[in-house]
Amino acid sequence: MVAPRLAALARQVEAEGRLDDTWLDVLDCPPRPKTYGGAIAHVLTHSMHHRAQLIQMLRALGLPGVPEGDLLGWEMRGAPALPLPDPPSSQP
Repeated sequence: MVAPRLAALARQVEAEGRLDDTWLDVLDCPPRPKTYGGAIAHVLTHSMHHRAQLIQMLRALGLPGVPEGDLLGWEMRGAPALPLPDPPSSQP
């Protein structure tokens, strides 16, 4: 599984103070230096970018019931609503 290995690598890089250290991304044309911290953040957020693109496309096509893209919103769709507390009384 990749997630535990990525988490361990991110913790190690942070603990060693290497988030701003750079590496050369030879897949870019031309190759460019990138930071370890930036690469870690990219991996963590990249799927959200594509999820937002897909949600926008589905809404533009007029598909009804397209869910909100926020992960917490998706999580809450399956959870029962918690009762809100009564507002404080304004009487002394």
